[in-house]
Amino acid sequence: MSNIIRNHHTVPRFYLNRFADTQKQIGVIELPGAIRVTRSTKSTTVARDFYNVEGLDAPEDFFEREFGKIEDTAAKVFAKVLDKKVWPLEPEDRRAVAVFAVLQHLRGPSQRNHLGQLSTAMTRLEIATAGRENVRQFAKDRFGFVDLSEEEVERIWQYAIKPDTAPIEVPALAHMGQLAEFLPESVKYFQGRPWVLIRFARKSIFTCDTPVSLIPDLRREPSEGVGLMTAWGITLPLSRHVGLLMSSMEPMIEADVSFGRVAAGEFDMEQPPSAHYARMFNDASVRNARRHVLHHPDDASIVPSELPGHTGVEVDTSGVEGMIEAVQRMDFTQANLPDAIDDATGVAQL
Repeated sequence: MSNIIRNHHTVPRFYLNRFADTQKQIGVIELPGAIRVTRSTKSTTVARDFYNVEGLDAPEDFFEREFGKIEDTAAKVFAKVLDKKVWPLEPEDRRAVAVFAVLQHLRGPSQRNHLGQLSTAMTRLEIATAGRENVRQFAKDRFGFVDLSEEEVERIWQYAIKPDTAPIEVPALAHMGQLAEFLPESVKYFQGRPWVLIRFARKSIFTCDTPVSLIPDLRREPSEGVGLMTAWGITLPLSRHVGLLMSSMEPMIEADVSFGRVAAGEFDMEQPPSAHYARMFNDASVRNARRHVLHHPDDASIVPSELPGHTGVEVDTSGVEGMIEAVQRMDFTQANLPDAIDDATGVAQL
């Protein structure tokens, strides 16, 4: 069909425009920082057919259009906060921002890569646990492959035991299925936090291609990782002069405050701007960027000259690698498989 939407913003254009000039031009810095250009928001963070799924009882671009509805609702709330200076929000508007933030957390290439890397690790572990002699049966049961040659069996076995195996390329269907499952359950981890709004007068902040950042709880060991339940806070820059911090849930839990009161915005507040807050938002955007840091063209000087290059690793699979090595040295039977997989999945955060 000619009216199928092909070019998809993984970060919505209305959001990018909040960091753009009057000509809708935005500064784009490609990690690790050597390439710095100004580009139209129309062509920034765009991927062709990224959310399109064929074979459903719905249009191919169903998900892109549904995301557009969420974005349209969120854009109206952004306008209230940024243009009309409304704060705190009404519960309905607050939920719209929470849903938008969850969508941004789950929709991007980083989440698809996360799914691919986790799926790869689990598949490799299952094959290694089954043993080389059972590769043919595994391939038949799992993927429907029959009459594999010895060369194909060896290729599958090497795929399982080599630590530098390329991750599975996850199709849009699998990604959208995960998003549809996780989004409704994840909203509470955004709604259930007290929100702090900071309006900057002299300082500016920037954003990135993965604008929802999880701030770790410094009381936890780094090896524990950080997820929606364990993050101290969640940051979302709303514009070059306004940042939203969804702060810790712990004080509310310890005080036995109901979720409903927090979700209604009863404890939301506005804090005076400070260099500390500006640094917190900008440091979070730098750490969370996958490919690009994004900024207003007039704010190029506030972005560090040297930025970390992202490795592309979304899941720590070191525990899986150790288990694959171990099962090659042991008489590890299929009966052990469920416990092994349960242990391995502990490395992944929501």
